[in-house]
Amino acid sequence: MGKKLYTEAAAAAALVDGKEAGLNFFFELYYTPLIFFSLRLTADQSAAEDIVTEAFLKLWNNREEIKNTSYIKPYLYRVVHNAAIDFLRRQKTRSAGEKELQYLSPTFEGTVLARLIETEFHHQMYLSLKNLPPRMGTVFRMFYLQGKSCRQIAAELKVSVNTVRNQRQRALALLRQDLLLLLVLVCAW
Repeated sequence: MGKKLYTEAAAAAALVDGKEAGLNFFFELYYTPLIFFSLRLTADQSAAEDIVTEAFLKLWNNREEIKNTSYIKPYLYRVVHNAAIDFLRRQKTRSAGEKELQYLSPTFEGTVLARLIETEFHHQMYLSLKNLPPRMGTVFRMFYLQGKSCRQIAAELKVSVNTVRNQRQRALALLRQDLLLLLVLVCAW
């Protein structure tokens, strides 16, 4: 088992050298947001997964052409975008073909940018949730994603209701801080 890569530059160098650790680094970093992006374009979970898998296969097959690590992310998004367009073109013969043709119009490029921004937002939200302290993240997920009450969470975690409320409020404050930074970056872009 190879050593863990911590930077995109090291991962890109490993990828170009044909080391799977390089591909694994980018797979772990971009798989989830690429699935979301592809799913937003195709509205088909199975197709989205196939498209993203093919994108990573293309990255692996074209690894020797990588000259700059900053091109990997846009490369993956472009491959997924193009494959999604191809998928939609193949689907246009279905009875709901008008919906798919709508994606192929000239305004589609504008919606792609909006979907890319939305994908990045969701990816950053996922990373922010992942980076919460463990107990705080558990409380947040139980309350907001599982719909449990503060009392139910307190009983399950064997803590006081006030502790649950405090953890939830601190998690919200940390997430707001992260998302405010993301909003500033998006507006500056």
